Amino acid sequence: MKKFVLERATTLKLGERIHAIWYCISVTDHKRPILAAEEKFFTQCDTKDVPVIVLFTKLDVFSEIAFNELRNQDTSVKRAKKEKYSYAVKMMDDLQAYVSSVLGKYKHPPKGYVQLAEMNKKKGDTTPLLQCTTNALGAESLQMLLVITQARNMELIVEFVVKR
Repeated sequence: MKKFVLERATTLKLGERIHAIWYCISVTDHKRPILAAEEKFFTQCDTKDVPVIVLFTKLDVFSEIAFNELRNQDTSVKRAKKEKYSYAVKMMDDLQAYVSSVLGKYKHPPKGYVQLAEMNKKKGDTTPLLQCTTNALGAESLQMLLVITQARNMELIVEFVVKR
């Protein structure tokens, strides 16, 4: 993997070059530790100027985990149903803070973090992913290239123009 990333990060052939890496972390457990594979990637894999963005996936399960945790705290069913979404958001934010504090200390830390939910449904929203990727790209020309290829995403275009 390290050899592949290094070759693709430095090649001059645009069609073979990696411009960003989306590193997916499945978060079906909000108390998960940093895995050995993640530690190895962020300590040993030099991506040169290619930004790595951590994507937290499968967040949909957090609402049920939150419900169960609230119930374990003797919260009523009615109240647990009402509070499970806000509690799930807090759980995910806590997990992201933990992961970013650990990965941020490694030799090759990520440039950004994105939480993705409901990506298996039509209402799944990729806007945060595109915004984070655009911001993580170093060269303004690469940022502009991404924005142009996402021409249908007016929100991203407006944000990019306003920041410039």
